Amino acid sequence: METKQNVYSIVYRSLVIGMVVSCSLFAVGVALQVAQLLGKPLYDPEPLMKAGVIAMILTPFTRVVVSTFAFAVDRDFAFVGITLTVLASMIASVLLGMHGV
Repeated sequence: METKQNVYSIVYRSLVIGMVVSCSLFAVGVALQVAQLLGKPLYDPEPLMKAGVIAMILTPFTRVVVSTFAFAVDRDFAFVGITLTVLASMIASVLLGMHGV
């Protein structure tokens, strides 16, 4: 039971960290965009906004990868297979989306 609590804690932390990083990048990007619109360009906000999107996309990937390792440690191979299938589906979705399919 202690291992499961640690896994849930790790998954929770990874989700919170991903959300905080993503929202922070978006917030800074929006602030820079507002500054640019007011005629005081400080920095191009586009790279930060793109990084925010990437962080947001990677957050669920991190959750699935952490869960896969947790299920492997628990020797719950049925769920390892399921989470690997979910991970493969997520990767395929991103790759197909990148190629406009």
